Order: sequence, then C-alpha cells, then structure tokens
Amino acid sequence: LGIEASSPILDLGCGIGRHTLELAHRGFTVTGVDRTQTYLNKAREKARIGGLEVEFVQADMRSFRRTGAFEAVINLFSSFGYFENPEEDRRVVENVYDSLKPGGRFLVEMMGKEV
Repeated sequence: LGIEASSPILDLGCGIGRHTLELAHRGFTVTGVDRTQTYLNKAREKARIGGLEVEFVQADMRSFRRTGAFEAVINLFSSFGYFENPEEDRRVVENVYDSLKPGGRFLVEMMGKEV
C-alpha cells in the first residue's frame, strides 16, 4: 500500500485478527473492527499472547466510522458485498471514505455474489 510503518490502519471485518495482528507485528497502529464478539475475544487473546497493542472494536461496518483517522483501510476475505440491499454496501464505502485521511487507501478483496 505504500504507507509508512506506524501509520494507522483499519482492518474492517477483522474476524479473529489474522491480518490485524500481522500488521501490528510489523509496526502499524491497527484498529480491528468486527461485529462478532467471539472473534474479537480470540483476536484480543492472540494480541495479548503476542505482546501486541491493538484496538479491537465491536461494530458493524455499515455504521462504523472515524472521520479522517486512517491512512489505510483493509477489508479482506470477501467480507464486503454480501448485504442484500446495495444501499448498505454504499454505506460501508461512504464510511470507509470518511474514515480515511486525505490520500488514504482502501484495499478490498471480494468475489462476485455469483461465485
């Protein structure tokens, strides 16, 4: 993504923290957001064991935003694009855009609904 270590990154739909923790290990300031508390509990435990400082937030990506807070937002493992109403997908993208600093980057991995 071409951003400096220690830059703030949002892992949106972080699950059990696979990417969140790796980014923190590499020196980034990472916030992991997921709506499933069980996943976040596992991620917090892994961070504790690894001695990593990570903020984990239980929230829905359709409503989570922190205006201008992140250099990058990642959304991996096809956790985007599955809402029934396209307006909900649009809300997620608007929240991401609002949460990025000027010039920030959004990396999203997704498969089509047909797959």
